[in-house]
Amino acid sequence: TGLGANVSWDAQNRRVLISMSGSQTKPLVDNLMNTTILGEPVATAEQLRTLQLKNNPSAPDLAALYISIGREYGIRGDIAFCQAAKETGWWKYGGLVVPEQNNYCGLSATGAEATGEEDLHGADPFRVSFRAGMHGAFFRTPADGVEAQIQHLYAYACTAALPAGKSIVDPRFTLVRRGVSPRWVDLNGRWAVPGVGYGESILNDYYQQLFN
Repeated sequence: TGLGANVSWDAQNRRVLISMSGSQTKPLVDNLMNTTILGEPVATAEQLRTLQLKNNPSAPDLAALYISIGREYGIRGDIAFCQAAKETGWWKYGGLVVPEQNNYCGLSATGAEATGEEDLHGADPFRVSFRAGMHGAFFRTPADGVEAQIQHLYAYACTAALPAGKSIVDPRFTLVRRGVSPRWVDLNGRWAVPGVGYGESILNDYYQQLFN
């Protein structure tokens, strides 16, 4: 272009990409609204880690897990990471869920305390559990917590079976109406209730920080 920018078309996610000489590719805000949950990551684990440490130097190192597990499911792990940043306040928490739960997206945190006898709906009891008096699911490891979030996104984004060799770790996977939210903005009112602007916030307030 006349401004020295390179313009390209991301067909998979149906968006325009603009990059300046020596700068990182930056998606136009208007096109972010059409970004799909399924797809290859644009940001690297190192870029996510740098942004995470900028917002919380004490945050756990989860970026590589989001990228690798996201790829196993065909999910945009870079944006899933940003969703977790929104849900946890950059892993500072302060809400109903506590850090030792490895629950980075508020799964099953409905406002009511758990009894410890909750139905796991087919999820692996070795990897996920509930504890009386606590809010939301507990995941055995950070990787289990990341995979549960990725699985929940997968349930919303498509109707396909789990990838080969995968077992259910998300206790709400079978409760989702499959395929109703192919885009991040389609999570509004579904992942979060009432959820007005939920998907837009993930993209504009968190993901966009990677390109500022």
